[in-house]
Parts: sequence; structure tokens; C-alpha cells
Amino acid sequence: MFNSLHSIAFVLGLALCTIADPVDLHGTVTNQAGKPVKGAIVTLKSQSMKDTTGSDGTYVLSTITATTAPRALPEGDRVFMRDGRIVVNLSKPAALTVSVFDIGGTLLSREQVLTTSAGKYRFTPATSAPASGLRVVRVSLGQSQLTFRYIPLSKSTAAGTFITGRRSSPGDLTNAATFAVDDTLTVSAAGYREKSLAITSYEQKLDITLDSAAAGSTGSIGCGKDLGDLKSGTYKITSAGLSREYIIDIPANYDKNKPYRLIFGMHCMGSSDQGVVSENYYSLKPLAQKANIPCIFVAPQGYTDNSPWRVSDNKDHTFFSDMLKLFKEKLCVDTARIFCCGFSYGAMVSYSISTEFQDQLRAVATYAPANWNIWLPTNTHKPIAYYQTTGTADNLCSWVNSDARKEGGKYCVLQHLEDNGCPAPSNIPLANSGKHVTTEFPGCPEEYPVIFASHNGGHQGTASDQGSSENWIAKETWEFFMRF
Repeated sequence: MFNSLHSIAFVLGLALCTIADPVDLHGTVTNQAGKPVKGAIVTLKSQSMKDTTGSDGTYVLSTITATTAPRALPEGDRVFMRDGRIVVNLSKPAALTVSVFDIGGTLLSREQVLTTSAGKYRFTPATSAPASGLRVVRVSLGQSQLTFRYIPLSKSTAAGTFITGRRSSPGDLTNAATFAVDDTLTVSAAGYREKSLAITSYEQKLDITLDSAAAGSTGSIGCGKDLGDLKSGTYKITSAGLSREYIIDIPANYDKNKPYRLIFGMHCMGSSDQGVVSENYYSLKPLAQKANIPCIFVAPQGYTDNSPWRVSDNKDHTFFSDMLKLFKEKLCVDTARIFCCGFSYGAMVSYSISTEFQDQLRAVATYAPANWNIWLPTNTHKPIAYYQTTGTADNLCSWVNSDARKEGGKYCVLQHLEDNGCPAPSNIPLANSGKHVTTEFPGCPEEYPVIFASHNGGHQGTASDQGSSENWIAKETWEFFMRF
């Protein structure tokens, strides 16, 4: 009849060929920045239950309040295991049925007894029942029933141990809750990778973090390849007929099968690729190390004409494209998480790149950008996640250089708001104290946010609020990139 027990969990309700456990799954779906994800579809596979998150990111999958649970055994009756046998302790005579099902609901064995007196009735596991896999046992007394689960150890093992967690006494299943279920929770949302989680309990609070991703595979063709001639260091390549230089920083524990985030840091006037390295890639590398999220960092070198970055042609864009192609071929790059940031002229070239490489870049961060005195391509007007800072006292890359020509940091923000399909703002808040003001514009698609941070400083790529030593620009940039 029955095999030995390894683990057991009491559940209420069992139809003849289906298992109906009470469900109370709830929690919040967020992105990597901790922001709630709206419109995420949460599906409990075996129970065929779904819920869609609202603006607060919460979901609820529950049958507790929607249905009335079947009656358990009458008070005073108990079911427990002893010496490898199921023991039913009856307080009065009753028609007793013990049925065994597999996890799919197929009946494996059934015993029926009409008891003539109160007392203990023992049932030995059937030798005909399969000796492996999760089993479900239903004990019925008239219209009352108790259902529990167990996993047989082997055909020859007769002893087992209950693991119920919240039982009132060893082996007493009367007050036990739901344990050891076997189901899958799937969460999907536009702009995010679908996530599937194994569920072992239907009664729990489960918060879920989604990873943002572009459509399709995220691993570049360089995944699976050993590091060859491209390692951390300084390199030169020929691009658009020019000799170009870049410095690349590859994690010391690089795993050829793991797609890595790729972050470009563009230097300002008076600095260089080495300057960006010395500044730890705008202070993002220490934040990556602190968060234990290894990234590939790249600092390209400008200075091929009379400006830090080119103002008369697209050769910097060609250089950027050539680097992307090279890194994707030789390294395992997460193609859905490629980022670019820069200060001043580095912000200007980053802004320029952000209007052409939206299909390759997931997000761009610009510190004191300008949309003049830099080569600008024909804008593809595709959406891209965008973060920008500008100081109210910046007289080099000013907030407004010319309203008539739509020049200034303000128009960099407005352009990406338009391209991302965000509503035109009636007002853009500007800082008026020693504390910066960060605005995430409402109405943008969740996967393509636009954020502007205003401060009372001048032309600067790092900033701290009055009374603080924290570089909030690096902190907000890292948090912004980690959304995706």
C-alpha cells in the first residue's frame, strides 16, 4: 500500500483528479532601481491564475477570500505517520476512505473501510504505487476530508519524517498550513525580461525584481569565446581613415559565458581617455564594485581635429560604431545594457550619439551637455532612456543658449521628451537652493524615462548638496543605469 515519507504538507480540498490548494500569493514587482513596474502580468501556471500590477507594482493571487474551503476532519480526529504507516485516529465510527494520487491527479490506490468503533486505523503504503515522485493522499470521513502530500524515499524504505513547519504536535496535521507545492510563477512586462520562479508555497509574500531588456537575445556573438588579444589596457584601431585610441577595463574575473554591461565614459575638454580612467569612469566603477555588478568600462580618446570631439563630420560616430562591433565580437557583451556618459564636451558627444544609436544604447547620461558646437546627425527620433544634469550658473553649456535656435541643455531634454513620446512639460523645475532638484517627467513610457537634475552650481560633472560630501550625480547615474 503506502511508501515511506520524506516530507509532508497538509492542504485543504482535493477534487477527484485535480488538486485545489488555497492560494494567497502577493507582493510587489519592481525594476532594478526599486521602482514599481506597472502593467506586469503575474501568472501562476498550475492554478491558471493571473493578475496585472497597477501603478504601485503590487499583485495579488488569492482564492482565500473568493471561495469557501472544504471542511477538514471533524474536531478530535487526527491523521499522522508512525513507523512508515498512515494512522487515522477517529473519535467516532465513520465511513473512511484513503486515496493516493500522483501530482497530476491520477488515482494510484484507494482503500475504503466502514469503521465500527472509535480508535486508530492504520494503512500501509501500497507496493503497487510508484516509488518516486510527489504523492497526494486524501483521507475522507463522510463529507469531510483531509489532504496532504509526501515524497516516497524508495521501495524498501519504510520510515520517514514529517516536515510540516507549523504543526501543533509531531505528526499532527490538523492545523498545518500549505507547504511543498510544485508550481511556477511567471512575470512579464513590456521592456523587461520575463522571469519565472519556482513556487514551493502558495501562501507567501513574494517581491519580484525584473531585469529590463531589449527584444531578442542579449548575449553578443563574443559570448563563449576566450579572451584573446583584447584584454584590459590601451589599444589603437583604424576607423574612418584615422588612428583612434581607447582604454578598456575588463573585470578581473571575466566569465566568457556571462553577458556584461558595457559603459562608455567620454572625456571633456582638457581631459583624455586616461583622465576618465583616473576618475574611475565618472565614479561609476567604485559603485559597480560596491554593488558587486562587474561591468566592462571603455574610455575613448577624441582629439582628432581642433576640438576634443569632432564638430564637422561623423567620424566620431563611426569610431563609436567600430568599437561596438569590435567589443561585441570579442567579448561577451549584454547587448541590451550598453550605456554612455560624459561631461561637457564628453556630454555633447554623448548627446550627439544618443540621437543616432538608440537601437544600440539602452541609456545615456550627460553632465552639462550642449547641442551646438558639436557634430549632430540627422535625428532618428527613436526613444532612449535619458538622464541629464545642468547647473543654473553654467555659463559654458548653459541651460538656454538661444531660444530662437533651440540651443541649450533645456533643448536636449525637450528633444528626448519628444522622441520618447512624453507629454510636453508645462514647467521644468530648476534648483533655487543648495540642494539639487531631480525631475523624472511623468507620462513617459516606463522603459524610456527622461530625468533632469538641476543644481545651483556652474559647469561641473560632479556635485554635492550643501552640507553633504556625496557625489549625487554619480549616485543617480548608477541608479538610473541599473534600472535596465
